[in-house]
Order: sequence, then C-alpha cells, then structure tokens
Amino acid sequence: MTAPPVLTAERIDAMLSVMAEVCLGSLVEAGQRQKAAPDDEAFERSGRALQGACRNLRQTIAMKQRFDREEAAKAREALAAAQADRKAAERDRHARVEQK
Repeated sequence: MTAPPVLTAERIDAMLSVMAEVCLGSLVEAGQRQKAAPDDEAFERSGRALQGACRNLRQTIAMKQRFDREEAAKAREALAAAQADRKAAERDRHARVEQK
C-alpha cells in the first residue's frame, strides 16, 4: 500500500486551479447544450446543469481566493516573526557589546 500524496500548499493550489478549469469546461458545455436544446424539457435540464456548473465554479474561485489570502497571511506572519527575531538578536548583541 502506498502513502497518499502530501497536501502541500503548491499541490492544493494546483488542485484548485484544475478544479476551476474543469468547472469552466462544464459551464461552457452546459451553455452550448442549452443553446442547442430542441425542446423545453432539454432546455430546462441543460439550464439546471448550467446553474450547477456556475455554482461549482463560483465556489472553487472563492476557495482559491481564500487559500491565497491564508497563504499571504502566513507569509506576512513568518516575515514579522523573522524581523522580531532579528531585532531581538540585535538587542542581545548590543547588550553584550555594552557589557564589555
């Protein structure tokens, strides 16, 4: 048995992008089917498929935007922590220099 792939930030980002492309393809196909519908029943079925594809695409885009915001926040936090560590190290060094 093999281990499942690790869900790194890059993999999640790639998966969301693939999902968005698949949803877009479904959306285009459903729109074409709706335009070519021979009767009201087919038009209604393709309309429901179109509505579902639109919803899926909107949700995927929202997930992608949320993921991007969370990744940016993590990067800002990491940068702030690194800057705080650097400042603390500078203060410690300055204090040691003054003691000598």
